[in-house]
Parts: sequence; C-alpha cells; structure tokens
Amino acid sequence: MLMLTLLACSEVEYSVNNPEWVNNPPNLAAEIRTDRLVQLPVPSVDVLFAVDNSESMAEEQTSLTDNFDGFMDLFLNSETDYHLGVIATDMDDPDHGGRLVSDGGKLYIDDTLDREQALESFARRAILGTDGARLEKGLESIYNALERLADNENAGFYRPEAYLAVVVISDEDDYSSSITVTGFKDWLGELKNDRSKVTFSAVVSTEEGCPEEPGLDYVDVAENFDGVVASICDTDWDAVVSDLGLAAAGLQREFFLSEIPVDGSIEVQVVPEGDIYTVGGELTYDASRNSVSFTGDIPNALSEVFITYELKSSVAEGAEPGATE
Repeated sequence: MLMLTLLACSEVEYSVNNPEWVNNPPNLAAEIRTDRLVQLPVPSVDVLFAVDNSESMAEEQTSLTDNFDGFMDLFLNSETDYHLGVIATDMDDPDHGGRLVSDGGKLYIDDTLDREQALESFARRAILGTDGARLEKGLESIYNALERLADNENAGFYRPEAYLAVVVISDEDDYSSSITVTGFKDWLGELKNDRSKVTFSAVVSTEEGCPEEPGLDYVDVAENFDGVVASICDTDWDAVVSDLGLAAAGLQREFFLSEIPVDGSIEVQVVPEGDIYTVGGELTYDASRNSVSFTGDIPNALSEVFITYELKSSVAEGAEPGATE
C-alpha cells in the first residue's frame, strides 16, 4: 500500500525551455531535389545506312528520304562532326558489295554541305532502285564497308576515333553467307576500344502486325548494341527517322533521376529554351526505370535539363505529399 502511494505521488516536471524535453512534432515537409543534366551530343560520328534495294523496297526508300529532314536537323543543330554514308544490302552487284554510294564525286555527306544540299544528296544516294539481289545480305555488306573496303574504295569515311551508328532498312531478314550473326556481333563489338561508341539500329519487319518476313537477325544485333528497333510497316516514318537520328547523334529522349520522387511532384525545365514540363502531355515518368522521357520535341544539343521533384524518402510516414512546414 505504501509503494502504491509513493508511485502515485511521484511526478516528473518537464520544462518547455529545455529542448531535450520538448516533444516537437516531426517536420512533415518533403525535401526538394533538383537533378541537373546536360544534353551532350557525341563530338564526331560516322553514320552508315544499309538500304535494301530489292524489288519490294521502292515505297520504303521513298518514305526514308521524304522524312529525312528531322534526322539531318539533329546533326546540323548539334555541331557534331559527322560522316553520313549509304550502301546497299546487295552483295551480287560489283558496284555495291559494301561500296559507298557516291554523289557528285563524294563518297559521303559531311558538314561541308548545307541543309538542303545534304537532304538532296541523301535522297540521290538512298533511292537505290529495286534491281538488287533477291537475297539481302546487309550484315555482310556492312562488314565489307567498314572492314574490307575501309582503307581503299571507302577510304576516309570510317574514323577509328569517331562514334559509329549503323542503320539497316530492309523488309526481309539477313542472308549473309560469309559472316554469321554471332561473328558479326563479335566483330562489331571489338571495332572500337569502347563498345558504347557503337550503335546498330534496324527498321525491319517485326513479328507483330507486319506481313513482311521478320528481320530477326537484324533485331538480334540491334538489341545487343542499344539501337532503335522499328517496324518497316509503321506509317509514321517521321517518328521512326527521328528516333534513328537520336540514336546516331547521341542525343537523349530519356533522362534518369538520382532519387525516387513523390508521385506527381516532377517538374522539368529546359534551359536556355525555358520550357517547363510536367508528367502528362509531352513528358512521361517510368517508375521501373526511374526516368522521365520527352514524348515530343527533345532538348536541343547542349541544353541543360533541370528535373525538380519531392524526395520520396524524406516524406514522413503518414504525411501527405507536398506538405509544407
């Protein structure tokens, strides 16, 4: 009974002047994070188009050249030192076999041509006609262009120090006889001292929604070299060619965040353009990759991209996102 009395009378006096004894409420405000990224183009790049010139390719050759302005603009606006060449997938015609298509005495397009001259020259090169070999050998033709003919017929196009972007346009699979898909991938991966300096893209028939023969070998190579895979049956060639240009120029559509954001808190500003984007419309957020992607126009070369968001790890449990002090 005495013990009960003592406990009942025992009291602790808290002083509000002593911060150690004050039960302050937690700070429920989310920390704001801003990631700064720069749209950096590659300094120099060699771009090689291998265009199918078999009998079924007239429409696709026209679609490629009619929509090529978006591709060229990416290079002209980035001040990248570029070489742009075209070969056929035909290995039977002695005028092809990996030899660059010449125009006006020049083997390739470079920054000595203005925009209109470059577009017109590309059209003359890429409209190859439809008299090519029935069996397309794109991988073999590319190997010839960059290996066997690099120091003679194609001299000057390929530069060991430059980035390399290879693009195949074909409505059939590869039928190369002198090099296997595995052998091609091994060779291409060892062509540069840094594998990241090579991309391989394929505009081919895919297995979904396209009646042409699937270009599975080309897709296999593209998936190994971080390239674009697009359907040759796609009616929006403007978007296809623009994506090819992004891959070739090294410009990014997708930007990765350094931390996990609070849902709905992302805001992106592009400088010096000054444009501001939020998720929805021309900006999407992929939680699985923790990245934002521009669905329309991408930031110009050398633009700064500021991604501001509330840091999810800083939000107190039970607090509402966006709470302020």
